[in-house]
Amino acid sequence: MDVPQKRIVFDYTYDGVMQSYEASRHRLNIENADILLVHDVDAFSHGGSREVSDAKVRELMDGGGYRALDELRSAGELSAIGAGVNEWEVCQKLMGLGDFDCFLLAGRYTLLEQEALETFLPLCVEKDVGIILGGPYNSGILATGAIDGAKYNYADAPEDIMARVRLIEDVCSAHGVRLIEAA
Repeated sequence: MDVPQKRIVFDYTYDGVMQSYEASRHRLNIENADILLVHDVDAFSHGGSREVSDAKVRELMDGGGYRALDELRSAGELSAIGAGVNEWEVCQKLMGLGDFDCFLLAGRYTLLEQEALETFLPLCVEKDVGIILGGPYNSGILATGAIDGAKYNYADAPEDIMARVRLIEDVCSAHGVRLIEAA
């Protein structure tokens, strides 16, 4: 198979967002997109560094990337704008900085992770901001169960997560529901 090499570039400037959008339209052979999501302005995507994540958020908001998204939406080229990230805290921060329509929250509102219920999800309801749940299986463990080699956050699941999943599996079993269905 002849697969072209790719080089990941995180560019949240005005020009970076516009170039990425045009490249996506060309690749997909579409006139307009329904939703445009900025991805990976979170610490998880940048080696766990909160400082790098904060810098990426600043680049998006101050470097023109958000302005590009807003202009595309205002021009009717997009129905909605948002961000796809691995941390609900970044989504909440972005919601306070701009007018976002939705967020793709990857693996952070699941049977194992529900901290977003405290502040973020109620704020989404209040502001009528949509949520797209990505990764409801927490990288696999909520699909496979607590088996040898089960994955959580893209790595082997630690024992405390395995133990929690076993408890969830017991509840599911008691109600005649498969774990994957509950997840």
